[in-house]
Amino acid sequence: MESHNEETPEDGRERDGGAPPDGELRFATVKGGGYRIDAVKEHMDGVIAKVGDPHRGWQAVPPYFPTSRRWGQGWVAEEVDAHVERRRAEPADFTAALRLLLAREGVTVLPGDGPLVGELKARGWASKDALAFTRTHLELKSSAGRMSIPYSEVGNVVLDTSEEEVASGAATDLTVSVDSSLLHITQVTHGQRTLEFREFDPGPVGGTLRSFQLAIAGLRRRRPEWFRMEP
Repeated sequence: MESHNEETPEDGRERDGGAPPDGELRFATVKGGGYRIDAVKEHMDGVIAKVGDPHRGWQAVPPYFPTSRRWGQGWVAEEVDAHVERRRAEPADFTAALRLLLAREGVTVLPGDGPLVGELKARGWASKDALAFTRTHLELKSSAGRMSIPYSEVGNVVLDTSEEEVASGAATDLTVSVDSSLLHITQVTHGQRTLEFREFDPGPVGGTLRSFQLAIAGLRRRRPEWFRMEP
């Protein structure tokens, strides 16, 4: 008697061969998630064109396509993303690389040729920018002041984070209700100066600064010539 061993797809995924050499798009499928297949087919060429352009690559970062409806069937996003990323061109210069880095970190990227490349709006403060990214410097603004750090010095920034429980409440003639909120505190030190950011959200400034510092370090290892800039 012959025995047949068939692979069972994990997590509800069905294998259908990936993207074949004839150019027809085929990836693993999954029910209840993944990218919408029709959206991938319709927009794949445009996405590939953007990631293949060393000046425009920052305009296309995951997620590239809409996800399928809750119970619909879609292509597995990780496979589609990998297919796109294999065609990504190296950024043409430091500004293009910075835009791509910021887009991947969820920072608002500004197109055009102006000095400002990206910005992170502070939450909970009166419409003030917390972080701004120019072509040459990281600019920080808190209630206590400002700090300007050249990208060649970002690795020397010290970040200290802590949390503090803050009580708040309301009183009536009969009752007093007390609530507490978690305050996220980030201290940014460069040289002899320190700025402090206090956030009630899950630390968007602190989290962005920490991941940006790691990303810049990786970029500097790959392209050290881009960091020979005057402080």
